[in-house]
Amino acid sequence: MSSSSSSSPLAIKIIYGSQTGNSQSAAFTLQSRLLSDLSSSSGTSGQGKGQVDVTVENCDDWLSDTSTDGGGLYIVITSSYGNGQAPLGCRLLRQYLDALRIGRGVEEDNTTCQGMNFMMLGLGSRDYRTWFKNPRTVCEGLVGLGGNLVPTPSCESVDGSSSGLESAKCKGVGVADATGGGGKRQEEVVEDWIKHVVSKGVPEFLEGWSGGRWDEGRFKRRAREVLGEEIGGEEGGVEEGKGVGMWRYVLVPILLAVLAGGIAWKGSA
Repeated sequence: MSSSSSSSPLAIKIIYGSQTGNSQSAAFTLQSRLLSDLSSSSGTSGQGKGQVDVTVENCDDWLSDTSTDGGGLYIVITSSYGNGQAPLGCRLLRQYLDALRIGRGVEEDNTTCQGMNFMMLGLGSRDYRTWFKNPRTVCEGLVGLGGNLVPTPSCESVDGSSSGLESAKCKGVGVADATGGGGKRQEEVVEDWIKHVVSKGVPEFLEGWSGGRWDEGRFKRRAREVLGEEIGGEEGGVEEGKGVGMWRYVLVPILLAVLAGGIAWKGSA
């Protein structure tokens, strides 16, 4: 059944991880453009009113809530932080996918993401050796569990430079390099990617969409089994008093920086 005959709108869930706000900004900009273009009868896409329902949430809030109302299309926007770690809002998801990758307590049958269709944009800087590690790890994890990556322009087709992605599983991931590779600033590459998703990517997906939605409840239940108290209880979200695991990502680097500064000061005294 094509989108034109489907009575329900396409539920698009945009999930993001953002350390400095760039990925978050891209996520909300994309939501605004999609709603403007595809949810109104005056949209340039030619789709009728009510064709999409678009929500935005950071990856960890999405993973932690107990909603099982899956989307028809997911759009993941995230960067890397530090030495290839996940940024704020993507750390529980990365921790879960890392656990599955190394086989920690997992008898997974690699089908929990079957039926999941997702597009992805990764942000980063080539100045860092591990500049695309987190987007690549998330993409490989979702594909490895049966998810379907819906291709969008990669860095090669957006700004003419090489993405440096080794994994065939990640072909079709959008790449925005902060070093300005290809002669465009990162924000320009992000803007080009958003324009493609709004004008071509989502409308083309709508044309072939059968109306089905992914059962995300199974994925979230498995995450609770693997992560335990890190992810919270039955009411959803990280439980009060159990958020120390998240704070360590913020506090530990600060403490290390303070200690390093103290050592340097003593050495120069």
